Amino acid sequence: MSDRGEDGDRGRWVIVPVDEPGEDDRSIVTAVDIAQRIDAGIRLLSVVDDEEDVDERWAGLAAMASEISEVPTAAEVVADDDVAGTVAGATGERDIICMTTAASLLPHHGHFGSIAEAIVRRVDRPVVLLGPAADPSISTGLSRIIVPVDGSATSEAALRPASVLAEILKLPLWVVTVVSLGEQRAAVAQLGSEAAAAESGYVRLLARQAGEGHDIDAEFEVLHISEPADAILDFAQPDGLVVMSTHGKSGLARLFAGSVTTSVVARSAHPVVVLRPAPDLLEHE
Repeated sequence: MSDRGEDGDRGRWVIVPVDEPGEDDRSIVTAVDIAQRIDAGIRLLSVVDDEEDVDERWAGLAAMASEISEVPTAAEVVADDDVAGTVAGATGERDIICMTTAASLLPHHGHFGSIAEAIVRRVDRPVVLLGPAADPSISTGLSRIIVPVDGSATSEAALRPASVLAEILKLPLWVVTVVSLGEQRAAVAQLGSEAAAAESGYVRLLARQAGEGHDIDAEFEVLHISEPADAILDFAQPDGLVVMSTHGKSGLARLFAGSVTTSVVARSAHPVVVLRPAPDLLEHE
């Protein structure tokens, strides 16, 4: 059952997966803010296991949609046992997904939460995640896009979509990297007064490249805090929207490669944009 709203041919949607209507509306607040910024509509999408549950879920979605007056809103309920597949299949080339997540940090998980992780792994579009600490009431004043990089192709894969997002939102882009105190001391010991220039050269180059072909201001910064997630979260306060690539791996590789992204999502007071890098990058990581 579906209702494409007042503007079913709208060019871009912010898709909001809804599990139980009314349980957690933080993603709605953020989706409205994003939709207003990019001139998009909101599409509420709910997946149920059984056709018999469609009408009841539809009533809940319709009530949610009726409370959204700021932008055109559509709603859809689908009976399917594959939530991630349904959401991925509903996501067009210009759409953005916005959803809440538990962002589990348990050692045997090391990922965002089963549904959110599955969606990120199956779409090549940005996914805006609101972890348990995210408070959309303080996120409407976001005025910077921040991309953390660590020298890997996976982390750098976030630069191009982040540049596009920065241009759409008319916000400056910051490329940052984290250098531990030990790495900083080693650089000073080896390079002396040139250490600072060597540290910043990497992100300076990426910032310049990110700005090419996009109408954005691109800046860079080197963060000297040993714990990467702490450094990123501290730099993002109070007005930064972090954009990060995940890894698309499984098992222990997922745990170690994804721990920083997971920690940022879990602890950030703002939404975090996460995207899956291209498969060919993952083969060489």
